[in-house]
Amino acid sequence: MIESEAIALASMDQAVARKKLLEFMGIELDFGYVEGLRSTIHATLLHDTFTLAVLKGFTWKDVCRVVQLCQDMLKSLIGKPIVEATKIYFEAALNSGIENRSMAVYTDYFFSTFMQHYKLYQYVFENERDMTVFSSELAIEPPIPPQELKNAKPPHLHEYEQNLREIQSNRQEVKEISPIDSNVTVEVDESDLQCPQAEALQKIISKVIQDIGRPLQENISEAISTTYNDLDVKLEETALARPKQLGAPPRYQLKAPLPMPKTTSSKIVATPQQKGSSKGNRNKSGKNK
Repeated sequence: MIESEAIALASMDQAVARKKLLEFMGIELDFGYVEGLRSTIHATLLHDTFTLAVLKGFTWKDVCRVVQLCQDMLKSLIGKPIVEATKIYFEAALNSGIENRSMAVYTDYFFSTFMQHYKLYQYVFENERDMTVFSSELAIEPPIPPQELKNAKPPHLHEYEQNLREIQSNRQEVKEISPIDSNVTVEVDESDLQCPQAEALQKIISKVIQDIGRPLQENISEAISTTYNDLDVKLEETALARPKQLGAPPRYQLKAPLPMPKTTSSKIVATPQQKGSSKGNRNKSGKNK
């Protein structure tokens, strides 16, 4: 980079100046996924060095030399221990031709930034970046759009409704009671037929009663268990603290009171016909007298 290019860079925007600085120095960096992190750090260090030199009042010749020294250090210090890196820096600084004042300012800056985090820079420049490998495709479902604020509920009301839904969802499904089969088949042993007629009929009737009573007993037990389940759910719903804002439970909801009739004054106003009729009655009463 020459002095005229450095002067032009000083008046450019930071993002544009960073790209132009690499172009003026003939540096090609890969800003892809793998090398993007290293290239960004590399370009940032060069641009920060250039900005420091301009702000500290270095001569344009020293500005170019300081940026070149930073580029040489980024190349030669990779994989070197910190003691050897310090020796390499001072040897390169003595041979750079930079003025003593400018060199003192830049050396203090270099050791307070790059050398202070030397191990971190070494790790970034020496180790490859981990690649992200997609093993399976996963559909991303966007969240449900939120409702309007006017439909919002207080937290305790929302919690009550959630608990109520949970109780109702855990309710056991009511089994349909199977109807009693009217066509009951009774198996009669041959030994029963050899008995006297009364004894044989008694055995057959007892078997019929057993075959009919068995499904009836099962249906009754299912009905009892279903009733118990309903009672358990109702007890859980009753035990759940109901917020005052919702009012009384539906089963205890009171009927709306009847509106009271409006009170009116009992003043009687005489109409013209009534006045005339009253006069006529007076006249009739006078004639009768």
